[in-house]
Formats: sequence, structure tokens, C-alpha cells
Amino acid sequence: MDTPWAGVTLTVHRLGQRVLVRGSVAVVDPPRQDRNPAILLAIRSPDRPEPEQVWLSKYSARSFSSGAARFRLSYSDQRLPLGFTVGLDSFTIEQYPGTHRPRSFESRVVFADTDAGGERRKISMNHPAKYGGYTFYQSSYREDPHGGLTTYLGVSWDPGRPVVFAGYVGMMVGMVWVLAQRVADRRRIAKARAVGAGGHAAAVDGAVLQIADRGAKA
Repeated sequence: MDTPWAGVTLTVHRLGQRVLVRGSVAVVDPPRQDRNPAILLAIRSPDRPEPEQVWLSKYSARSFSSGAARFRLSYSDQRLPLGFTVGLDSFTIEQYPGTHRPRSFESRVVFADTDAGGERRKISMNHPAKYGGYTFYQSSYREDPHGGLTTYLGVSWDPGRPVVFAGYVGMMVGMVWVLAQRVADRRRIAKARAVGAGGHAAAVDGAVLQIADRGAKA
């Protein structure tokens, strides 16, 4: 791919989904929590006869130079404009009494946009926050060696949610209709049986009476 610097090109030679960078690079199969994708880059510039190959792990950045040009590369997820900003007011962790095990943790954030202004929300593990059509979840956190805390929020956007809800409503209406039909059918069958049994008894009584009358005449 082209870069803003004249004569400098960038080529992705390889994408590794199970790469753990520790000084040297090797394709390994670490535990899931330690997995970190990485890409192998080939940097070409006029002042280098051969392209320089470097590994860049995900969510990290490295600085490079080509002549007088200096640039910094990072490998991360694609950034999409949300139309608003999310700012962190505070992050708190509640631990079990007498232990260092976290029982719950929550983030207090501020959603801000030019139309609605600012709105403060609390996001915890079981209480996500919805704003601008997106749902924000409290995913995890990380503590660095110096005691600093970093909070991670999960973001989801489901444009088909109204369709799903409409499907649930239609399913519930269908179930109620089926149950109502069954109840109505049972009532009709019971009524028909009652009418049929009454008419047969009347016919039998009439036959008995008729036979009795004939016997009396004889």
C-alpha cells in the first residue's frame, strides 16, 4: 500500500492469528487469554536496498524512519465513527471482603454529541448502557504494574433487533391463537357429545313407550 511519504511503500506479507511476540517471533498456540494476532510487514524506502521486515503485534505501535521521514505504525481494529464521544469519569472495583478477588466493577462514562449534549451513565457487568443505537457492556479491566487501571467496554450494534422482537411477538400471538383454538374445539366437541347423547336417550324412551303401548293394546 502507498504511504504519505514519497518512495515509501508498505506491504503486508503475512497475517498470524496465533502469534506471541517476545523478542523473537514464532507461530505458537498459547492459551486463549494470551493470544495476540500479529502481522509481518515489509517496508521499502529509497535509502534501503532491501525491504525491512518487521513484526507488529495487534494493539501495539512501532516507530520507523526513512531518510528524513519519521512515522509510527499501529495494528488495531478498524475505527468507525459513532457520531458521539465516550469519556470515562471513573472506574471502581468492589472486592470480596478479606480478599483481593473482584466481585464487581463498573465504569461511569459520559456520552457527548453536538445534538444532545452530554449524558452520564453507569456501566457495570450486568447493567449495560444504550446510547445512539449502540449497547455498551462492561467487558473487563486491566491493572498495570504501577497501579493504574484500564477499563474495556464491549460495543454491539444490532440493526435487526426490531425484526427479532417482532418475530417474538408474532410467535407469542401464534401460540395464544393455537391455545384458544384448542379450547374452542374442545368446547364444541363437548357440546356436540352432550346434544348427541340427549337425542339418543329420547329415541330410546320413545321406543320403549311405543312398545309398552302396543303390549297394552294386545
